[in-house]
Amino acid sequence: MAPRPRASLRRRVLRTLALLFSLALAAWLAAAWTLRGPVGGASPKRETTPASVERVRTDVEHLCRVLAPRDALHPERSAATAAWIAASWRESGLEVELQGYEIGGVEHANVLARRRGREPGLGLLVLGAHHDAYRTTPGADDNASGVAALLELARTTRGRTLRHDLLLVAFDTEEPPHFGSDRMGSAVLAEELLRRGEPVVAMAALDMVGRYSDEPGSQAWPLGWMGLVLPERGDFLAVAGDWEMSARLAEARRGLRSARSLPILSLRAPAGFGWTDLSDHSSFRKRGLPGLLITDTGPLRNPDYHGAGDLPERLDHERLAAVVPALEALLLEWDEP
Repeated sequence: MAPRPRASLRRRVLRTLALLFSLALAAWLAAAWTLRGPVGGASPKRETTPASVERVRTDVEHLCRVLAPRDALHPERSAATAAWIAASWRESGLEVELQGYEIGGVEHANVLARRRGREPGLGLLVLGAHHDAYRTTPGADDNASGVAALLELARTTRGRTLRHDLLLVAFDTEEPPHFGSDRMGSAVLAEELLRRGEPVVAMAALDMVGRYSDEPGSQAWPLGWMGLVLPERGDFLAVAGDWEMSARLAEARRGLRSARSLPILSLRAPAGFGWTDLSDHSSFRKRGLPGLLITDTGPLRNPDYHGAGDLPERLDHERLAAVVPALEALLLEWDEP
């Protein structure tokens, strides 16, 4: 007996719908893989040292209220900021050096803080954050948050020695008018490390790590379709890199997550794509060195970006403090043989 026309039509519709669903799912998975990078195995939870919310809050307040403005047009404030960071890192038992450089007759300085590793010659693990701010803005998220996280990391890991040398850096002149040029503090350091022949095993720049929100729609993305595969809530910390850094990106995501202190999202994009290049890690990448960005996504989440409203009270200090054990776990991941 011939099949009923209606039943045959129903089967064709169902097959078409199944095909469309499969294609949509494949497209979603491909987009997610493209943006987030390859999925790696999960690390077991690492034991890390809790950070002090009050110390982090106090450091952000000091940078924004006592030391501001921290832009290139106020070199005396920049010098005071560098000296204050250096003093904190010395108190944490690090070897501290001010790397001075001149721009147009004005002195600037990166602050370099080193903790010697157990196995000399393995190379450097570098974590950096720029200590200057955009023009005369307070710069709480951008980038007192990154500096405060590194200051606290030095305190919480004081008793921990890695196999590799650890280099913590507070970069100067990241913001305009020097951004993207060889006058960035990170470019000055990258060139110096190359000149010395000192290998960089891994590097990440912390830039804006203090703004978080659980509200739906609090997280934007550069392209509308990205919202189909990426979160709509700004409740996570992101680690971002270019395509050539895919393996390091997966490793960093695994390490940051192993602290279990806050959600971690990895993002990757072609070099020159946009905001994923906009920090000190780009100076390292331009010179063939490893470099990643650790961020709250800045202007994609923070409506006060580069504005007068980028104030300490608008940061989530509890989640900013939670960044610190994630960084400790990242160092442990990087340090493994």
